[in-house]
Amino acid sequence: MCSNRKAREKASTIRREQLENPVLIGSDCQIRTSPPPDLAIRPEQREKNGSSPDLAIRRGQGKNHCPEPDSAIRREQDEKLLQKYKEAIIMLEEKKLIRFDWAIKTVLRDKANFDVLEGFLSALLREDVEVVELLESESQQETEHQKFNRVDLMVKDSRGRFTIIEIQSETESDYMERLLFGTSKVIVDNLKLGEPYRKVAKVVSVSILYFNLGTGDDYVYYGSTRVTGLHTGNPLNIRKRLDSPDGSFTLRKADVEKEVFPEYYLIHTERFRDEIGSDLDEWIYMLKNESVPESFKSRNIDRAREKLSVLKMKDPERKRYERYLMSVPVERDIIETAEAKGHKEGRASLLRKLLENRFGPLPEWACERLGEADPVTLEDWAVRVMENRELEDVFK
Repeated sequence: MCSNRKAREKASTIRREQLENPVLIGSDCQIRTSPPPDLAIRPEQREKNGSSPDLAIRRGQGKNHCPEPDSAIRREQDEKLLQKYKEAIIMLEEKKLIRFDWAIKTVLRDKANFDVLEGFLSALLREDVEVVELLESESQQETEHQKFNRVDLMVKDSRGRFTIIEIQSETESDYMERLLFGTSKVIVDNLKLGEPYRKVAKVVSVSILYFNLGTGDDYVYYGSTRVTGLHTGNPLNIRKRLDSPDGSFTLRKADVEKEVFPEYYLIHTERFRDEIGSDLDEWIYMLKNESVPESFKSRNIDRAREKLSVLKMKDPERKRYERYLMSVPVERDIIETAEAKGHKEGRASLLRKLLENRFGPLPEWACERLGEADPVTLEDWAVRVMENRELEDVFK
């Protein structure tokens, strides 16, 4: 196994060197992006000879040069060739990473890897975040089995703030209501009976969405509760008690939106256009493409590149991950099949009521036809209900 890994690394190194000094070997020609020694002549001499330093085409070991193509065609071929090389180099620089939902289930639950979460949350919240504890969450599982396409993780930071990170792969009609319930439950669970309400937990909900929730012109949305004047629109100024170690306290102005009420961040990965303009964009790029280019510099994203690399997985872990990857499309297909079946049954039930309302109780053969029909046929029959006076004519 070790020899295979060394062989792959050696092959990757050789390929990288080839890309940095690219040479394409065809059936009878070599194409180079830099001129060979015999073409390294002065510019004025090249102009006199009508040759180009940009692309030299030679047959075999330099003998019997291939006929030089038209200069415009040659330049176009050269540009396309260089573009392919650039794309290949970029692909080598972008190390493939494991899916973030799998990382939340496994790798990121290790305290040694909290720095990855800290980097992501720091970019999102625009402040330095230190994760001190991983807490029990609703779907905290360490197996390759899915839980209805939803994975979540809850952490507590050095400020005592609770952050729920949730990954959702499939659409859900009451998603926003469930987010509210989740943050409310964390608040209730962390306030002991008889404790003052000033100890109510601060909760942040982060949703990483791999489906389109609603419509909009952005890929990151933020929500909280604001208390403003009904007529003026100005915020209500609230003072909050700040206790001191000696038992005294002071009052200070509080930002209730940020300090009291739950905050919600919705990240639509599918709407992100891979345009990098901030540290957060680098992390969203990673979430969407499962890779981190070497040029990314946001806090701890280099550690994400290292710790979430597929190449660093041991064999047992890699097999578990592969089983997980295979389970994802299977579960999605199960959900889509169930949805399609529900739509069909709903249409059949509605059509049956229309038929019974017009023609009375249905005979057995009509019920069987309804059960066997596909959605398109059911829709066609529904149109015929009001156009025909006989039941048999509807099913023709």
